[in-house]
Amino acid sequence: MDYRSNEIYCYCDAGFLLNEVDRHSCQDINECSVANAGCSQLCVNLPGSYECQCKPGYTMTYDRKTCEDINECASNSSRCHHSCSNTPGGYECSCEKGYRLAEDGYSCYDVNECLVNNGECSQLCRNYEGGHHCECFIGYKLADDGMTCIESVVRFMVNYDSVRINF
Repeated sequence: MDYRSNEIYCYCDAGFLLNEVDRHSCQDINECSVANAGCSQLCVNLPGSYECQCKPGYTMTYDRKTCEDINECASNSSRCHHSCSNTPGGYECSCEKGYRLAEDGYSCYDVNECLVNNGECSQLCRNYEGGHHCECFIGYKLADDGMTCIESVVRFMVNYDSVRINF
């Protein structure tokens, strides 16, 4: 109070401003409204102050304003069965050759390659966990490409005393 003018002066605590209309109440300053209060991601206005927060997949750094990506793959917090790739704010799972990612986004299941075009095998296709291989009927052998069966040429030689017969 100013005794000379009989006026009362009101003051507000930090984080509040004097109400311009009634001049005796204080109103909260929304620090988040100006440049997000320096928060790198989320700013939450609180009575008389504010708080920076991070989106899921990020963690707050020591300055309490900056959010840093969490590498879920390095921290083993991912649920990936095969491979994990870190992404901003999350991670993605992938599967090794011969497997497909399940609908849950984490699990991998075996692909039966023999169901599509016989696994590219010319005769028999055998599926196994994570892959497949080609086989041939009796009288055939697998070519160098590992998929094509070629006729086995078997030569017999019979020797009867002095008679030689080649087949």
